[in-house]
Amino acid sequence: MNLTHLIQCALAKCKRTKIKKSETNCFPVNAWFDKECRKARRMWKESNKDNIKLKSYKQLLSKKKVDFMVSRREELTWEK
Repeated sequence: MNLTHLIQCALAKCKRTKIKKSETNCFPVNAWFDKECRKARRMWKESNKDNIKLKSYKQLLSKKKVDFMVSRREELTWEK
């Protein structure tokens, strides 16, 4: 009985606990990823990951990222 108890205690100490992700720490965290991007991602997933929807989703992400970078660049040049 002591050996069983010893093994159970050792297993309890070595067992890894699963860390739950919070709602605030979800995909993605980029500043340019907005509600429109979330909606497009949801639509793509609901369409069973259709390739045509994937293409439009990626185009939207690319456009949003470029627009964000351009606006940030303009903000930085006006501050100087």
